[in-house]
Amino acid sequence: MQFHKNALKVIFLLSMILVTLVEGIKPQTVFNETTTTESNLNIESSIIFPTSKIEVRVSRIIETNNYLYTWLNDTIEILNKNASAFNGFIIYFPKEIWDKITHISVFGKLLNENKTKLEWNYYISTKDFLAISIDLKTFVKPDETYIIYLHAEVPNLVRMSKSETSLFFSYDFPQKVLIPYNVTSMTIEFLSPKGSSLIDNEIYPSNGSISGNSLTYDLVNVSAFNDSVSVSSIVWTHFAWTMNEIPLGVPFVERTIRVRLDGTVEISDHIKLEAKAPEFIGSMTATPWKTNNFTIGLAKDAKKISVKDEFGDLEWASETNNFGTENITIIRISFRVPIIAKTTVDIYVHFVISGESQNGYFDAEFPLAPKINATIGTFILKIEGGERNIIINGPEILNNQVKSYKLVGIGLSKKEVISIIVSNLYPSWNEEINMRYLFTLNYYLSTWLLIFIIVLPLTSSALLLALYLSKKEEILYVPEIIEKTKIRENILKYIKQYEAYIALDAQLEQFVRAKILTKRPTRGALEQLNKRIRNLRSLRDSLYEISDRLEKEPELSNITNNLNEIETRVELSRERLLNEIQRFLRGKIKRAVFIKRCKDILKVIKEDSERRRRYINRLKDILMVRYGGK
Repeated sequence: MQFHKNALKVIFLLSMILVTLVEGIKPQTVFNETTTTESNLNIESSIIFPTSKIEVRVSRIIETNNYLYTWLNDTIEILNKNASAFNGFIIYFPKEIWDKITHISVFGKLLNENKTKLEWNYYISTKDFLAISIDLKTFVKPDETYIIYLHAEVPNLVRMSKSETSLFFSYDFPQKVLIPYNVTSMTIEFLSPKGSSLIDNEIYPSNGSISGNSLTYDLVNVSAFNDSVSVSSIVWTHFAWTMNEIPLGVPFVERTIRVRLDGTVEISDHIKLEAKAPEFIGSMTATPWKTNNFTIGLAKDAKKISVKDEFGDLEWASETNNFGTENITIIRISFRVPIIAKTTVDIYVHFVISGESQNGYFDAEFPLAPKINATIGTFILKIEGGERNIIINGPEILNNQVKSYKLVGIGLSKKEVISIIVSNLYPSWNEEINMRYLFTLNYYLSTWLLIFIIVLPLTSSALLLALYLSKKEEILYVPEIIEKTKIRENILKYIKQYEAYIALDAQLEQFVRAKILTKRPTRGALEQLNKRIRNLRSLRDSLYEISDRLEKEPELSNITNNLNEIETRVELSRERLLNEIQRFLRGKIKRAVFIKRCKDILKVIKEDSERRRRYINRLKDILMVRYGGK
């Protein structure tokens, strides 16, 4: 029996070596040398701008999403009313707005024709304004109508602030589209994130109409813009709203792409999310604003999707596509507990896509990065290849690659690793990657031949080693079993005492609400509160002693250290609570203020208690999986 056990163990080790070898024998990854860039127009004398004999109608939509990312969409319809033909157009922006714009794309068409991409260039710069010129690529003749579609991204437009009870968002933007031609009609619409509420008395000018999260200005006979005016003389709209959810930021994403021998592509994403907060607020842990989930776009045919955080699997569900493209799968991920301001969470998403076989090649398409309508602070892309060509077509960013090589397995195979690092990856840069890769029968035969040559001697050695180890079984594993038993006992004791500690803590909160907040606290109630806190402190000290015994195991040590930090914060919160009660009893603060501050402190303690429970549950999982039971 011992021989069979050890044979299985050694053969398992052998299989892991073989898997590593197979992992290393992958197709080589190379990039093509072509580059696609957005070229700007070099203004020549052939560019002709319209005269005053035109009729212009303008529609502008400025929309902000829950990540506080803002898009600007202009539709400009120009009717040539018997003026000379023209093939250019001019639009102005205040420089303080232009400096926040990260991307502009322009399309256009004659009426009843298909849209084409247009080129633009800087036209003129004054003290306060900057103008761009747009090449229409065709002449607009008398009585013809041309439509321009301008799309811009303004990621850092929104300001965030907080009062005692509310969280505010706002920005300032020119009320009108600044073009040097008279405009017959102009409709400007400002949209706040879904689920938000506009603040009527904070919005000006007040001549707009409000409906839900939309503010609209309908203007007629707007005079041509003159760039000789100062920026302060134009009309600015102050747009403001409030919402219950804390907006998320995405400071870091790392995407790893691996091509497998069966033609599938594995994609793994490490996404760091942070809940934003006003910069001048020292702490917002007592606020009611939280975020429960977020939405992400994967590849169109993503399969075997899994989502995890540091504690294990997370729940997710398919969502309606709202990214404006059919080439992605949308999922909504739910957090274990809501994210509050100034906290971060790491999410790990893994999925597989199957390449389509064409003429002996495989083709696969997927986004450069996870689809998130927000700026990714730092984006890292890693592509791991092997011994066969892969051709990748995609955005210009792919040309900024760094190649490295590493030996895998037992040094019989070399893996090429291509890395790309991008700062501030905007949604418009997150384009599709098309990857083509080739496998042949000779490649499979050479792979399995190499494995067979290694398997035969290793299998024989494994059987001999298993026979030897079977005689040493008791000597080798008795100390390990004893150590494992000690760790299990300490975890059990730690969890048991922590459960008692949590129960006493819950009783403490009930006591505070019943004896302190609902009626005027007495000296006796204060003494009882002190006694309960001393009991908790004593039990906490005994937890510290047990946690010291778990320091040898890194994962256990990480959990206990986090719990110790939580208890330190809770202890400080209790001290603040006692201080507020004493100040109230001495008549230093009014009852309304006292009640508000105590409730805020209890919210802070509750948030820490929720984090505490997550770590205890993780500890229970480890106990069950690795140490054999509850």
